[in-house]
Amino acid sequence: MPWRWIRSLFVLLALIGAASCASVGPQRIVAVGDIHGEYDGFVSILRQAGLLDEKLRWTGAGTTFVQTGDYLDRGAEARKVMDLLMKLERARGANVIV
Repeated sequence: MPWRWIRSLFVLLALIGAASCASVGPQRIVAVGDIHGEYDGFVSILRQAGLLDEKLRWTGAGTTFVQTGDYLDRGAEARKVMDLLMKLERARGANVIV
């Protein structure tokens, strides 16, 4: 098993454990890894998960989004992926961990 998958698994397990210990935690956690600069695919995943609307605004109230893997190392639109992640980190009501 590659070390990246192991690292991602530990991050996810730590978040789940932290959420279950908190008296008021997120209603759900969505974790995505290894985007590799595939902007359209990334946006599609976030929309299907109910985290973004058509105008790329955060709609994931009660959800913690965790981006666990490579997002910049390949793909022609790595900058767009990074810009979207930074926008989501700043979005009102968003709980985004990159």
